[in-house]
Amino acid sequence: MAGLIEHPTGTLYEADEHAWIERQIAALRDGDVDALDRVNLIAYLSDMTARDRRELGSRLILLYAQILKLRIQPEMATRSWRLTIRDQQRAIRLLFRTLPGLKHRADEILKDVYPDAVEAAFDEIGPLTGSDSAHWSEPDLHVTGLLSFDAGDAHGRGGRAPAL
Repeated sequence: MAGLIEHPTGTLYEADEHAWIERQIAALRDGDVDALDRVNLIAYLSDMTARDRRELGSRLILLYAQILKLRIQPEMATRSWRLTIRDQQRAIRLLFRTLPGLKHRADEILKDVYPDAVEAAFDEIGPLTGSDSAHWSEPDLHVTGLLSFDAGDAHGRGGRAPAL
């Protein structure tokens, strides 16, 4: 197969991913398109994109579930809930700084993982009661709102109810 770099134990991609990446970079730098391992390069880049989306989705599930719990049952809020919110906000901001293109897909990813976040929240707090349901409505989902949500300090003071 043209462009596939052979190695005694199979392809270099299978044997030593780091060395394979270095070779792909060198081939791209040199403009040597024929030296590219196209099949594995496409798979590798596709996997990277999916991995980044999964990481953002997982972080959004955690963040949104904690905000929902805080919104629905503020009297039950713990330091752990507030710290989880702040940790996930920081991690998501870091993802956006290191992978700016991911920010443009964030609302779409949030809409995809929204049901999982709701399920995670209700797994922890239990089913809604009559008074809880007054605080619950399906929001217009935007990541910027989740990142600007103020959970108060780590001791549970302050914070504002999220307008989800």
